[in-house]
Amino acid sequence: MIRWGAGATEWWKDPFRKKLEDISYAGFEGLSLMSGHTGIFEKIRGVYGTVDEFLSDLEEKKLEWVSLYWYGKSLQDYKNQRYVIEEAKLLSEFISYCNCNLFVVDVMHQGVTFDYPVTDQKIRIFADCINKVGKETLKNGVRTVVHPHLNGLIENREQIDKFMEYSDPEYVCLCPDSGQNYLAGFSAADVIRTYGERIGLVHLKDAKAEFEVLDKRDWVHGKGWMIAKSRDDMFVWEKDRRYVDLGNGEVDLKDYVKALKEIKYDGWIIVEADGEGSMNPRESAVKNKRYVDENLKKVLA
Repeated sequence: MIRWGAGATEWWKDPFRKKLEDISYAGFEGLSLMSGHTGIFEKIRGVYGTVDEFLSDLEEKKLEWVSLYWYGKSLQDYKNQRYVIEEAKLLSEFISYCNCNLFVVDVMHQGVTFDYPVTDQKIRIFADCINKVGKETLKNGVRTVVHPHLNGLIENREQIDKFMEYSDPEYVCLCPDSGQNYLAGFSAADVIRTYGERIGLVHLKDAKAEFEVLDKRDWVHGKGWMIAKSRDDMFVWEKDRRYVDLGNGEVDLKDYVKALKEIKYDGWIIVEADGEGSMNPRESAVKNKRYVDENLKKVLA
């Protein structure tokens, strides 16, 4: 049974409890949380004091923690693979305790974890690392899922196909993103139809390409968005973004959901509100859930 969750992708901006309240208020059943390294530990401890208090709050709000969205570094650096794998193991143990069983790996951005050009060798090394990560997280009952990302090491369709060839289907799944894939020039629905059983999670996002042709480093959030200048400056955001509430953009969301039905997908759909949702989180969450209920659930029926 497909279930609907929301991405608390910018909880470092909003009070953590409020973000959960907004998602629950809108009627979503689950949430995805983001973490740079092991920062999720400190965030939960700082807000709730203990993990069990956090889990009690989720239960009260009738929410499930669906996935941890992780910004791993050194993913295509053989010298540091040992540290990457150990960190992933630690996080998978933690989220497993919280009944969360999806570990989503963001491929990160140019200038933060790798430098252009993207090469076949870099993708091979990355896949080798993720195979090892996936093997370790699975020991804790946690599935490793890779999220292609604009400005990332795995960005376009050709790079996705190479990564899927080099990665081990026993340990590694894929998380398409309807909005990011659209801005990268291809259909996430086609990716879903191609890789079927290897789809471990999906992100639902709408977007529009209304600006002039931009340099790649401006693609993610529109003109004016600054790419990270250093490893300590990861999140620099502007309001001028290409991501919009569901139904306000150009992505064929119905075909995206239809593709999930065709492959008999039985998992979570995470609705991310990276654009308008960053300015009016509750309003955006309510609008997105209404769009899901009125337009997308009937496609799955």
